[in-house]
Amino acid sequence: MIFLIAVLRLAFLGDVMLAFHPASLADREGPASPWRCLRPLLDSSVVVINLEAPFTRVEAPMMPDKTFLFRVDPRHVRVLVAGGVRVAATANNHIMDYGVAGLEETHRVLKQAGIAPVGTGEDLRAARRAVVLDTLGERVAFLAYSLTFPEAYWAGRNRPGTAFGHERWIWEDVWKARREASFVVVMFHWGRERWPAPRPYQIALAHAAVEAGADLVIGHHPHVIQPVEIYRDRAIFYSLGNGLFGSSSVKPQGALVRVRLDADSVHFEVVPLEVRPPYGGLPPRVLPEPYRTHDLAFMLSGIPWKPTPSGGAFSLPRRPK
Repeated sequence: MIFLIAVLRLAFLGDVMLAFHPASLADREGPASPWRCLRPLLDSSVVVINLEAPFTRVEAPMMPDKTFLFRVDPRHVRVLVAGGVRVAATANNHIMDYGVAGLEETHRVLKQAGIAPVGTGEDLRAARRAVVLDTLGERVAFLAYSLTFPEAYWAGRNRPGTAFGHERWIWEDVWKARREASFVVVMFHWGRERWPAPRPYQIALAHAAVEAGADLVIGHHPHVIQPVEIYRDRAIFYSLGNGLFGSSSVKPQGALVRVRLDADSVHFEVVPLEVRPPYGGLPPRVLPEPYRTHDLAFMLSGIPWKPTPSGGAFSLPRRPK
């Protein structure tokens, strides 16, 4: 008799912003259409994203003079459901574009769809609280922080908003999450937009998160990919670029990271993406050659061993439970 042991698979995407073109594509061809090129890579995975825009019908922005203001009709949450999204990092520089009411509506919409928001809340304590998924025998904790402006979006003791990535808070939150889960993921919204290298504070905070007990660090906000670092046998993805993005970008660049948790190891596969606003029904797709090899070489340049022949796969030892 053969026994098949189920293993947990996670899939991480960068910035997801469904306004404009993805919403139009979903209206024309159905909520699964923006994912059609990625669907084979996402099946059976817990999909985790950075949600770049609130789901709200609120019309009055929190800061009318802000250069870019985004919002998405709540009915388009069905696109996330069709993509298998289970966790949405909401600690970023757009989730409060339509104020507290917009944030509260976003939380309601996500939770009703079975998607857990993380990184925002009715106060700082709630925004710093980990989301813990109990799936296939694994308890995975997710934390999310924003280090982007405007400062008015940051949560306070009695103010709703995003969790700021203060190093002391990261230590406290990760330490607490390790007592609740066997695998801890920390997500950061940080860095300089369109900049291909992490800034010194990103490196310092990523290292602090790992030292505190994080098993994986995922970054987003620059809208371009940044290199991967292996620090103390833990992977740090400083920026995954865009995932499913409705606005224009100088580089239509992103990456999907597939993670498989085994008993004693963590397996990674990095898949470079071409992410253009889907004019003419063009959703995100796997980047074709020779550009795929180029982006993999850039992202994995800091890994001190030769990756597998597929170019984007590597494994690390699992931290003892």
